[in-house]
Amino acid sequence: MKFKTKSVIATVIILFISGSAFLAGFLQEFYAGSAADMRRDAENLQTILIRMENRALFLYEKDIDFTYKSFDHMRQAHLLDVEYDLLYSTLTPNERMNYLVKIVEALRSELECWTAMNVVIWYRYFNEHPQWDYNIATKEDDGYDLIINWEMWSSYVSTYGLPVEVMTPAEYYGNFFSYDDIQSLPFEYRPIDYLTMKEIFFKPIHWVDYICRYFLFEQVRSTQEEIDQMLEVFVNLEAQASSIGLGVAMTTIAVVLSAAMANRLNQKKIESEFEKIREKEERLIKKKHDLISIPVLIIATILSLLGVILPIFLNLYG
Repeated sequence: MKFKTKSVIATVIILFISGSAFLAGFLQEFYAGSAADMRRDAENLQTILIRMENRALFLYEKDIDFTYKSFDHMRQAHLLDVEYDLLYSTLTPNERMNYLVKIVEALRSELECWTAMNVVIWYRYFNEHPQWDYNIATKEDDGYDLIINWEMWSSYVSTYGLPVEVMTPAEYYGNFFSYDDIQSLPFEYRPIDYLTMKEIFFKPIHWVDYICRYFLFEQVRSTQEEIDQMLEVFVNLEAQASSIGLGVAMTTIAVVLSAAMANRLNQKKIESEFEKIREKEERLIKKKHDLISIPVLIIATILSLLGVILPIFLNLYG
């Protein structure tokens, strides 16, 4: 009866140790798997970030390039207008017309540079489509989102004002000596906006570099922050998996010890049964006590408990 009690206690301990080993292994696998998933997601997002950043940089450089080109065209228009003013009295009607054509062409080229800029395109879009979003890139077509939504545009306008000024001919080149002569030309020969077929001119009020950084690179920066947060979570998960690895090692030792002691108890049980047979045959009573199995199983239980508790303690206070 006494041996039976020991066997029950040993079975309970072995089951507890096996359960602890399973729990420690499960936790390690869970944290290691979560860390791997987080790292994979961060790497995928990093690839998207590179594409997003390249697209934003392309648009930014495009607007900067058009800005400098527009300055060159306006400078050329000014120089031609000054020449036209200085030589006006000596020019023939045809020569005057040639100057006017050149001045108009320079002004038209400058206007085309401004209207081709993303800043002006965005202004026109939101002016015509309030409450809509402007999609530069979408997940469906490009694999990532680069979107200027209405809230972002409204927030900029409410804080800094409209980034683009719409000007009349008088406001745009009214200081030119040739202004009256250009205005006397037929409408189709004047510098006009071919999209609206009107004499309107667009000019960014704020520096293009700042506008592009606000609308384009702010989204790049927020994506980079998201990646940084994911990598931080990955490091924490990996650290937790490593800490639990210590517990797995300890519970593994406990399982090996419990298996050895289970085998020992099984052998003792066989010996006990054999002794009973001998007792009946020879009427001899021999009592043998196993003083090792239970103590070793207790030690294995302690190791198993430490294997589960210690990683948790390290994660919380380490």
